[in-house]
Amino acid sequence: MARVHTDKSTISRAVGGSNPDVEFTSVPIFGDDVVLFTSDGLLDAYDRSRELYQEYLRADDKEAVEAKIREHVVTDDEIRDRVLDAWTLEEAAERLLELTQKRGGTDNFSVVLFADKSRPAKAEAADSDLTRAFSDDDAPDLDSDETVLDE
Repeated sequence: MARVHTDKSTISRAVGGSNPDVEFTSVPIFGDDVVLFTSDGLLDAYDRSRELYQEYLRADDKEAVEAKIREHVVTDDEIRDRVLDAWTLEEAAERLLELTQKRGGTDNFSVVLFADKSRPAKAEAADSDLTRAFSDDDAPDLDSDETVLDE
């Protein structure tokens, strides 16, 4: 999708050089949250994306080709559904792998999923928890609920 995005030539963040601009953000994590980090191999799983990109470049009707591309990319909704429908984080990672394989994915991808069940669920959290930022001392211990799948 990035190949045909309207802002495809815009650099929003770059790493490198002697003084990279690093952005730090804190958000509260709740017991019912699942956090996912992934590489582009999950999102761009479709194995004919280069052909679609070339079709896009040649097309007079760019919107029609953009719609066709959207039919083949892995969407945020598909990722969410597979993670939330799984019983475990490992099963969720496997479902994401199956999705990329089903779409004909040929690129490698990495996915990290974690949850901290020791935290209260969002509905049970106090107002102060909704804006709480973690310090190094109280950051969640991810060892027990961490699943890493690197394909």
